[in-house]
Amino acid sequence: MHGLLSLVYVWKKQHEQAIAQAEQAVALDPNDAEGYLRLAEVLNFAGQPQKALGWAEKALRLRAQVPGGEYLAVVGWTYQLLEQYEKAIAPLKQAVGYAPQHPGFRAILAVSYSEVGREEEARAEATELLRLNPRYSVEVDRQRRPYKDPAVLDRHLAALRKAGLQ
Repeated sequence: MHGLLSLVYVWKKQHEQAIAQAEQAVALDPNDAEGYLRLAEVLNFAGQPQKALGWAEKALRLRAQVPGGEYLAVVGWTYQLLEQYEKAIAPLKQAVGYAPQHPGFRAILAVSYSEVGREEEARAEATELLRLNPRYSVEVDRQRRPYKDPAVLDRHLAALRKAGLQ
């Protein structure tokens, strides 16, 4: 329940409460990969990807047999927030391989491609994102991403626009 509550707090942009709840979830069950995944997610939204990376990687290690797209996507997203875009691409491509119908994974991958100047690949991901979700818009993305730092969100959205999304 603490992990779920952490997500509620992060979507309400109450980042410190989100972190506290995610940390409580991990303390109560230190072998639960999902708890570490949620902690990494809320730390990313709170502007602390340097702290999130270790937790995201630990979650992935705990799920090593069957990692699933979400675990790989959070690792890639964390590298992206650390502006290590080349490192972000491999786990994001793997995440898309696990869940090719997930538009969110494709959006994050498009951002990384865009940030390293791989425009053709960024546009391809944007095209696929629009095929999966024809009503996607950058403005809706702006409203849905609960980043604490507006500059992080602006950079994300600018990269999506550069990939050809409106």
